[in-house]
This record gives sequence, structure tokens and C-alpha cells, in this order.
Amino acid sequence: MAELEALQSKLKQFEECGASLIALCPQRQGFNSATAEDLGLGFPVVQDRDNQIASAFGLTLQTPPNVIEAEKFLGLDLPKQNGTDNWDLPMPARYAIDRQGRVLFASVHADHRLRSDPQDCLDVLRSINSD
Repeated sequence: MAELEALQSKLKQFEECGASLIALCPQRQGFNSATAEDLGLGFPVVQDRDNQIASAFGLTLQTPPNVIEAEKFLGLDLPKQNGTDNWDLPMPARYAIDRQGRVLFASVHADHRLRSDPQDCLDVLRSINSD
């Protein structure tokens, strides 16, 4: 949630650079829509059904069995939440892609506790826009 809130706090600045934000999450769309509404997001949170997009970018990780057991013990049911039959998770990633399909900014973290600062992406977009 903190990641989405950090992006929301910079939404106007992204728009000033001519960028649009879209968040992709494997959770069912009802959950994503509720999250976007609860946080007052000005950009969509869209379901990446079965991690199809994350997998296409090579960003999907299998959850280790010991983590699955710990999550079950805590009452978490990732497959139910995601509408799938597996515990795969996408790595946190952020991309800025231009209209020609060129990747202008990329940030990927295998550790789910790490996220890039939205400002890093904004700095790249601003430097491109100033050229």
C-alpha cells in the first residue's frame, strides 16, 4: 500500500511529464478496485491475471514452501486472493515506457521489501523532457 501511496503523492508530477500511471497487481480486480478507492488513487490498479504480464517480463517468483506455510498459519490465502491455484508473486518493478515501446526507466527488486523511489523515475522523465 505504501508503494501506491508514494506514487499517488507524485501523480501530478508524473502527469506534468506527460506520463500516465498504471499499477498491475495479481489480486482479483475487486480487491484492486477497493484498494484504489480506499487510498483515493488517481490512477488504475489493474489485475495481472495469473501474473501473465509479470511472467512475460521474467518477474515472477515462486514462493518457498516455508513461506507458504507461514502465510497459511497467519490466515493468508494468496491463491484465493489472486484467483489462481499457485503462490507465485511478481517482483516489485517500475517501468517508464515511451509511445515507441522504448524502456526509459526500469527498476526491479527481488526483495519484496524494497521499492525504488518514484522520484528516480521522475528525474529520468524530466531529463528526457528537457532535451
